[in-house]
Amino acid sequence: MGFLGSTCSDAVGSFGGLFLGWSSRVVVSIIFVDENVIFCKITSELNLDYYIVFVYGCPYLNGRAQVWSNIKTLMAGNPGSTTIVGNLNQVEHTAQKLGGSPLLRGAQDFINWKLECDLSEIPARGMSYTWTNNRSGESAIFESLDRAYACSKWRITFPDAIIWKLPIFLSD
Repeated sequence: MGFLGSTCSDAVGSFGGLFLGWSSRVVVSIIFVDENVIFCKITSELNLDYYIVFVYGCPYLNGRAQVWSNIKTLMAGNPGSTTIVGNLNQVEHTAQKLGGSPLLRGAQDFINWKLECDLSEIPARGMSYTWTNNRSGESAIFESLDRAYACSKWRITFPDAIIWKLPIFLSD
């Protein structure tokens, strides 16, 4: 299993940046790259074709809808089995957040977008929270920003798929 290729999207200031590397066991066709998204077509060893969207969502509320709209457009232009993986920078419900304000700004817009795109969350194991503001005591905030979603066709093809959330060490 040799290393075959890579692509990346650059960070903007201290935010974001995506790096994607893959082995020679799969064929990866890069369809689109910007500062928030790497959109790929994958052909597996079993000759299954599907799409993966790697995402670093906008950290600012006023820019998130544009990232979601871009992903929706890419999915519409490349219909098929699709999964989305990454830091979406959006919590949907209170179980994904500990500390800070209970107000979940942008949550309903995100939920509506998921429904429009026929996306459901892929089950996760491991750490509950993938981001922290690195404060202590009552000022500490923890959120589950890194998640994965898939359309129903992808979920039928990969019904046992799960995501492992690893501990935060050097990065969230």
